[in-house]
Amino acid sequence: MSIKLDIKLAVEGTRFLVYPQPRTLRAFSKPEVVVVSVPPSEIQPGPSDRRMYVVDPQKKRPYGPRTAPPYSGKTSQPLTADRNGHFTHVQPETREFAVAAMYATVRRVLDVWEDYLGKPLQWIFTGDYDRLELLPLVQFENAQAGHGFLEFGYARNAKRGRLNDAYCLNFDVLAHEFGHCMIDSLIGYPQSDTTTSIDYGAFHESSADLVSIVSALHFDSVVKHILDSTKGNLFSKNELSRIGELSESRELRRAFNSLKMSDIGDEPHDRSEPLTGAFFDVFVEVFQKKLVDKGLITADLAQRSTQGIGIDLDDPRFPREFAAAYRGKSSEFKQALLEARDYLGLLLARVWKSLPPDNVGFGDIYKRARKADTIISKGAHRTTIDECFAWREIGVGQLPRTMRIRSIRACRGH
Repeated sequence: MSIKLDIKLAVEGTRFLVYPQPRTLRAFSKPEVVVVSVPPSEIQPGPSDRRMYVVDPQKKRPYGPRTAPPYSGKTSQPLTADRNGHFTHVQPETREFAVAAMYATVRRVLDVWEDYLGKPLQWIFTGDYDRLELLPLVQFENAQAGHGFLEFGYARNAKRGRLNDAYCLNFDVLAHEFGHCMIDSLIGYPQSDTTTSIDYGAFHESSADLVSIVSALHFDSVVKHILDSTKGNLFSKNELSRIGELSESRELRRAFNSLKMSDIGDEPHDRSEPLTGAFFDVFVEVFQKKLVDKGLITADLAQRSTQGIGIDLDDPRFPREFAAAYRGKSSEFKQALLEARDYLGLLLARVWKSLPPDNVGFGDIYKRARKADTIISKGAHRTTIDECFAWREIGVGQLPRTMRIRSIRACRGH
């Protein structure tokens, strides 16, 4: 979402409270105000709007092959806004908070990506359902996206019904699963198993992770924490590179990785990491370019701290040099990061909406990223894209990989 639109929505939108990262992390132990694009006058009890609605089932098992929306069992009373039309009155540690947080997170992520797409997202399930159904606190140890619905249960081995373990309170997991729904809606389903490429499931997982990364970067607290922790040296292990983090010791995904295509096999989650890493590398290098352009770091430091052959990312000089550059310049670093964030969002949006669902390949994604950059920046970052994808062994020289291994249905779930 553009910085300008974000400022506009802060005045006109409806306010909620959400945890921008898992609340078990000390830096994010308190909820933060988030604003969605739907004005207070248009949000209905649930919460609900013309694009999505929340149903809070009292007892529900997950949807399966023979069950589908709309949910018709017993539900709690729909949640209502305060007298000003906002939902910041809902208290943490309550079931109502989980309901509000799920709606706010999914709606916010949709707002972010519709802005990058430059148009409303047309649901893939429009012919079957009018709106996306959101179901928090479902009785299973998983979170999943399906045709016309998102439903969230609890972390594995969680105490039954314990709200602290509810996936619907985890921004990363919510954004990731909604990312699957968004990608399906943008490119459609493959026509058949024979046209479902080996890269399709991995592309889906990578895209969902990237949806989560970019969306999380719309929280000031996340941006501040990242910059204060790294001093702008994003080629380090920090909160940004932890996707779907469930606790301080467990991580579902890492965008920061040194994996190449020759390092991984065909399992979709593993196979997704070089692609996610390539786009993450592009983002960081664009961020560093902007720091150089603004006179905040030297071109020499940017070059030496870039991931690649012969680069020692544990070089003790990097923290000292970035700390010196960051001192007294946090606002300028933040502006550069937000500009790089928006570049990545626009780049991904153009790539995704141009892709067909059949025979998706990483090499084709690379070519579409180069083409998208020509439109977005007039080719200013084409060389960066070339180098980042080549380092991951994606693109030139990559052999076609169209053999089907498994359908996307088998690739989903955490």
